[in-house]
Amino acid sequence: MKNQIQVPFIGDKQVTWFYEHNKSVKLVDNYTFKSTLRYVGFSRGRSALNIEWLDLSNNKTYHSGMSLLDESLKGNNNPSVSEIAQIFQIEGEFTFKKQGTSILLTYAK
Repeated sequence: MKNQIQVPFIGDKQVTWFYEHNKSVKLVDNYTFKSTLRYVGFSRGRSALNIEWLDLSNNKTYHSGMSLLDESLKGNNNPSVSEIAQIFQIEGEFTFKKQGTSILLTYAK
């Protein structure tokens, strides 16, 4: 269930995994939020490729798996895209999911 996930943050940056003894990590109960996110880039996780997003409303950074980027580019959740230059910007309602040992951003269904 979504509500059982705790999302790790270090400052304003959501991290995909963490060591439990890391005192700088703040765990936040999973939540759903509406926002506009801009594609920043990607990073390699422990066993996956993660997509980095910037929340334009509060400058927080989130990570998702490739499936969120794939859904967005295919228009499966009708992202608001009016120009080619905005293709890496998505708008919608988001939450977090556990995938393996990672906590990743996803569309709220």
